[in-house]
Amino acid sequence: KQSYYYDDTMSPVTIAPYSNGDVTIELLEGSENTIIPTYVSAGIEKSSTADNGTLTITGKGSLTVKGTGSSAAIGGADENPTANIIINGGIIVADNSASNAAAIGGGYYESSAENIVINGGKIIAKSKNGAAIGGGRFGKGTRIIINGGEIEATSGIDTAIGFGAGNWKESDYTDYPVISLNASVK
Repeated sequence: KQSYYYDDTMSPVTIAPYSNGDVTIELLEGSENTIIPTYVSAGIEKSSTADNGTLTITGKGSLTVKGTGSSAAIGGADENPTANIIINGGIIVADNSASNAAAIGGGYYESSAENIVINGGKIIAKSKNGAAIGGGRFGKGTRIIINGGEIEATSGIDTAIGFGAGNWKESDYTDYPVISLNASVK
């Protein structure tokens, strides 16, 4: 059982912002991992666009991640978008239930998320004002694909999967989340 508490201005796990490298986090079978930042930061920060590298989370262990302030639990820091996140397995709890950012996705204030793919695992994602999986508050969530797994996504104010809370017009919705029949979504 691993717990990581980090007291600094950076996220406990930071992928170099806007980098092109690919990163894989493997959750070993039977492992219980917790990442809780103590400052205004993402638990696992991946501030990026679709032109940058990919974060892949895989394995059979568990991971609990919290976001603080205006940063996602997994994804963008405050006022930063995220892209290219793949979840292949594990039990993942992404909790941002006290923030304007997404649980898995963009940070607060027009911070979008794109290319988020969930292929398996059990995912519990909670956000207060952003999408649980997708954009932070006022952020778009595009190319979100759920191919499999058991997903429980809740948002206190708006869409659970897709766009974060905001004053959206119908013309803004150009790309809806895709959910496979093989997935279980609550």
